Amino acid sequence: MKKFIFALIAIVILQNVKAQEEPNLKRTVLKKNYVGLGLLRSGFQDVKFSNIQYHGTLLALNIGTSRETDKYFWSIDFNGDFTSLKTKNHPFTAKNIHGRFDFTYAIKKYSPFQIGAKWTLFEANYINFSDLGNNGLNYISSSRLHAYGKYEHKINDKFKVTFSLAVGLFGMIKEFKSFGYTAPQNVLINGDFDFQDKGTQNPFSLKYYQFKTIGKMNAIETKLELELKERWVFYYHWNMLNYTTVKRYPLTLSQHIIGAKFNFIYKTKKRISKK
Repeated sequence: MKKFIFALIAIVILQNVKAQEEPNLKRTVLKKNYVGLGLLRSGFQDVKFSNIQYHGTLLALNIGTSRETDKYFWSIDFNGDFTSLKTKNHPFTAKNIHGRFDFTYAIKKYSPFQIGAKWTLFEANYINFSDLGNNGLNYISSSRLHAYGKYEHKINDKFKVTFSLAVGLFGMIKEFKSFGYTAPQNVLINGDFDFQDKGTQNPFSLKYYQFKTIGKMNAIETKLELELKERWVFYYHWNMLNYTTVKRYPLTLSQHIIGAKFNFIYKTKKRISKK
């Protein structure tokens, strides 16, 4: 009997040791922190300023972080760039400073496809046509929610290709500052613009933002990426936004970016279920 009791105690101890050595794994999370640099080709057209299109080429910066498991993916990204917009029709130029902050979340229920949402929390364009005088300064800011989809294809252990698409569903957009901007009617006082109203000057003020839905606002983004091993990602990114039409021409902002990202942090972390 004593031998049986000692054997039973030994089995219980061995099971506890094994449980400690092999804990209940909840999930494995892949963490990435990255920085990217790309060659940017931007376009701008607004017939309130000019009936021709402007283009510019310069560098674009991307900084972000992401988390990925076998069930979900999310990322936070900041993108910024500065371009000098030009046209062959005349020697005058414009300057555009652009920045945006995005949050993306997707589930992997339908692997290799991912579906979710992309929220552009804040995007701003500062456009300066100095040769147009008082009519040459313009701000455009917005916040938008997109339907998001992504497809992944692993070629081998070293290469992976992904393609993503985001389509704007609705958003809040505000254009202000310039004497020729597209202002909502409630900015008018007795038929005149009230340019002393601080709500028309502050990009962070919610006053005078216009709510736009798909159809009245066209926001489309695509990205094709080639991931090399663990550290490098080469990509092509295209995005376009228009939200108002003047003289049958939509006010349009667009970007083509070819670049590379470097994952300066690339590691997996095992998360254990709490008992």
